[in-house]
Amino acid sequence: MDINKKLSLLREKLEENNLEGYLITGTDYNQSEYVSAYFRSREFISGFTGSAGTVLVTKNKAYLWVDSRYYIQGAKQIENSEFILMKLDFESTLNPYDFIENTFLKGTKLGVDGKTISIAQFKELSTRFAKKQIDFVATPDLLDSFWADRPAFPFSKCEDFALEYAGVSRKIKLDMIRHQLAKKGTNATLIASLDDIAWTLNLRANDIPHSPVFVAYLLVTLDEASLFTNPKRFEEGLKAEVEKVCKIADYDAIYAHLDSNTLKFYYDDNKVNQSFAKYFNCDSVLGMDFSTLAKAQKNEAELEGMRKAHYFDGIAYANFRAKLKTKTNLDEIAVSTLFEEERQKMPGYLEPSFGPISGFGPHGAMCHYSATKETSSLIDSDNLLVLDTGSQYEYGTTDLT
Repeated sequence: MDINKKLSLLREKLEENNLEGYLITGTDYNQSEYVSAYFRSREFISGFTGSAGTVLVTKNKAYLWVDSRYYIQGAKQIENSEFILMKLDFESTLNPYDFIENTFLKGTKLGVDGKTISIAQFKELSTRFAKKQIDFVATPDLLDSFWADRPAFPFSKCEDFALEYAGVSRKIKLDMIRHQLAKKGTNATLIASLDDIAWTLNLRANDIPHSPVFVAYLLVTLDEASLFTNPKRFEEGLKAEVEKVCKIADYDAIYAHLDSNTLKFYYDDNKVNQSFAKYFNCDSVLGMDFSTLAKAQKNEAELEGMRKAHYFDGIAYANFRAKLKTKTNLDEIAVSTLFEEERQKMPGYLEPSFGPISGFGPHGAMCHYSATKETSSLIDSDNLLVLDTGSQYEYGTTDLT
C-alpha cells in the first residue's frame, strides 16, 4: 500500500472521529526514543525511517517535521507522496505546535493516540491549544485498523542480569523505592520507562533493536511489586527468582488492577502515558522516578563493567585498525562489518548498541548517515571516513566515534 493510500484511509478515520487532524509522535506506550517495529507508526504512514520526527495529517494536508540530521533523508523518503517536509531549525519553519496554533480554526479537534504521549506533554499541549479554542483529544490508535501487515507486538525472552554486574539485588532496589515512597507520603509508584524497569529488576531482553529492554510496566507499592508484561518471557527458573520479590501478570492486566485499587501515587508524568492519567489525582505527588536517579549513580560493580566494556572494545578497535591496513576495495558497509567481526571475538559481546554510521567523503558530513547497498561508497581516495559505532556487552555499553 503506497503512502497516499494510507493517508486516504487515515482521513476516513478523521471523518469518523470528527477530527481536523491527527498527530503522530513516533514513540511507544513507554515513551521510548527508539521503538520496536510494532510501534513505528511514523514510518508506516510516511515512509520516513529516522529516529526523530513528528507527523501531522489533516483532512487535506500531510506534514513531516525533522531536524537537521534528517533533512536529506526525510526529503528522499517522502518524495512522490503528499507529505510536505518541514525543516526544524529554519527561522521560517514553525514547529508542529506553533503550526497547529496558527493554522487550525477555532472549534476544531486534533487527535493523538493517548498511549503514545506522556501525561505531561498532553497536559501542556491541551492547555496551549485550548487558548486557541482547539480541542486536543486522546484517541485509540487510528492506524491499526488498516495496518494489515503490522509487525507482531514485541516479544523476547528475559534474562537475568547477573549480580556480579548489577552490584545490587532487585530486592534491595525495590526496598529503596519503597523507602522513598514512604518519605514522600505516598504508597505506590508506576514505572513505565523501559530502562528503569530493566535496571530495577536486574533483567535484560531484546524487544527493541540494540536496547536490552522489554515492554512492561512496573507497579511498586509499600507491600508488593507487580510486573505487567508477557509472562512467557520467563523460563521457569528465572520466573521463580523474580516472583520472590515481584508478581508477574499479563501486560494489559494493569488497567484492571489499577481499577480495583485505590492508591496514593508518586509518579513521573514525563514517562507515563496519557491513558493512565485517570488514576492520578490531587493527592498524587509528581517527581522523577526514584530509579532514574539511582541508576545514574553507578556502584563499583557497574563502574567495573563500564571499564571492562571499553577495555575490550578498545582491543577490538586496535585489531580492526590493524586489519584495515591490509584490506583494499572496501566500501562503507564492509568497513563497519570488519569492525563488528572484531567485536564479536570479545568476551561477553552481545550486539551493536546502535546501527553503524559509516560515511566516507561527503557521506561523512551527513548527520546520522546510514549506508545501504545502493549508497555505500568505495573507500578509494584521500578523504575522511567517519565511523560511529557501539557495542552492547553483558556488563556494559560503548559508543565510539
